[in-house]
Amino acid sequence: MNKIKSVILSLLIFFVPFSFFPFFQNLVQINIVYILAFGALLLVIISFLQSLISKKFVFQTNPLDIPVIIFLGALFLSFFTSATNKMQAFLDPNFGLLMMILLGVLYFYIRASHASPLRAFSLAGFVISSLIIILSLEPTKGIGVIPLDLLIFIGFTFMYSLGSLVHSFSAKEEAPKVVQICILIIVSLALGISFVAFSKQGTLFPSFSLSFKALFQIFKTLPSALLGFGIDNYSSVFNRVKDIGFNQTNLWQFPVNVDRSTLFHIATTTGLVGLASFLYLVFSLIKKIRQNLSTKLSFIYSLFILIIFPPSLLIFFLIFLSASQTGKNNKEYVFNLSESFSFYSYVILIITASVLFGSVVRYLSSLYLADHFYTKSFVGIKENKFNKVYDNQKKALSYNPYLEQYHLGFARTHFVLAQSVIEKASSGSAPLTFTKESKQTLIEAIQGAITESQTAIDLNPKKSDYWANLAQMYVIIPKELQEPNQKDTNTPQTAAITFFKKALELDPNNPTYYFGIGQIYLGQKKMDDGFKYMKKATEIKPNWADAHYQLAMLYSQKNDMKSATKELEITLENLDPKINQKEYDAVKQTLDKMKSPQQAQPPQ
Repeated sequence: MNKIKSVILSLLIFFVPFSFFPFFQNLVQINIVYILAFGALLLVIISFLQSLISKKFVFQTNPLDIPVIIFLGALFLSFFTSATNKMQAFLDPNFGLLMMILLGVLYFYIRASHASPLRAFSLAGFVISSLIIILSLEPTKGIGVIPLDLLIFIGFTFMYSLGSLVHSFSAKEEAPKVVQICILIIVSLALGISFVAFSKQGTLFPSFSLSFKALFQIFKTLPSALLGFGIDNYSSVFNRVKDIGFNQTNLWQFPVNVDRSTLFHIATTTGLVGLASFLYLVFSLIKKIRQNLSTKLSFIYSLFILIIFPPSLLIFFLIFLSASQTGKNNKEYVFNLSESFSFYSYVILIITASVLFGSVVRYLSSLYLADHFYTKSFVGIKENKFNKVYDNQKKALSYNPYLEQYHLGFARTHFVLAQSVIEKASSGSAPLTFTKESKQTLIEAIQGAITESQTAIDLNPKKSDYWANLAQMYVIIPKELQEPNQKDTNTPQTAAITFFKKALELDPNNPTYYFGIGQIYLGQKKMDDGFKYMKKATEIKPNWADAHYQLAMLYSQKNDMKSATKELEITLENLDPKINQKEYDAVKQTLDKMKSPQQAQPPQ
């Protein structure tokens, strides 16, 4: 059975890197975390059966086991005390508790195995490097999008291959030298191709200064300083510290869920306890790392990566893989089952194990099915099949109702349905014309959108974009569904403003929230309030063409044509005619008319 476990370990290690390769991501749409989960569970089951057959339990210990256990313990402590939504933190793809537990299990099995995991990892790198070179020769599609994890993995393979080549020159055989030279050539070519392709993608990361600011937020209270803000809560911290400079980047419209640095991310989300335990693991690893050049170079590379790049499964996988290679000075402890261990005792032991293993399989299967159906809903979006999207998202929620992203996705699906009904009812002029069926569909769609958005907030009220999402659901409610002569304090628009302002409390420098509030005020004919929020949107994002255009129209209504002209000129400066030709021409035409002395009436 030891050979079976070695084969399973080698296969898991070999196939992990393929999850970062775009071709296999599309071919095999299975989250790598679930592959690791079922693989680790299979290893535990085999070990249990092996103990029953041999009538003894064998345990091995290594000096690095204590740092690993302490680090995992710190994650458990932060998880149970600081995580807002436990399920979301458990399944977080970058630094989730499930992922870290699985890597811990693999660490214990790899360091007890006689197999060479780094060789399997390196072989995967050689195969993937060869595929990258071949795909890069495709004249039409080329290599496609290069994920950051794939580039990091090729770099790790390069360092390991370089160390292996240097080591081969000290060996007597000629064959290993030739093999290592060939591997290094292929990996070097693939690394160069991947780096060039990745550079052209224009991928950006938040600045290190914002990472420092986010880190310093934990020191505001003693609990957060010790245990952090919780796994999967990094975006709520980042939103408090991001500045106008960040709004100038291409990332301004996207939620930042991970830190620029893995080290800073650990400190911000798990506090000083998590950071200290991780540093203890790293320094213990430095002391115990084997005197093997390839292993040393690989580990040094891993340390460099965790300092400058965001956290991911690959980065932690590299750390735990390096930890498993600290030598084979394991101490073995054997616990023999007593000869008085009766048949009845065996039955109880087997039933207990079956219940535990069965429960874990059932739980993991439910999580996987939820992820599977939610992924299938994206296929429905590409195929423009609304029923396929709706049904799959509903199934995903039935298997796992505790993930915020599922509820947000389902809310947006209802939102799209409501929009389509409103568009069909629009004849180009108010009021909207609804049939009895379409009105009922619209009411149910809006109610569903609001309910799902509110559920996401209930799961984690610290996320500003959830409040903004709920505000959008109220904005879409047409006047035809509102009660006549309704007071301003009870209208859906007033509720939307309230939710937008709640989002601003959590994310004070988000221009889209000011823009949204400004539009609502303008729709209510409250021009002064609308002007104030539109101007604020341009101040915190000076290169936003939409906000400057709206501000120009407001200036023109105030007959301040000089300011209106200036705002339109700024709008043109921030519109690319190659991408937004229609909008560019329309703004330029408006600007030309405004500058014309024959212009009598301000534009509406």
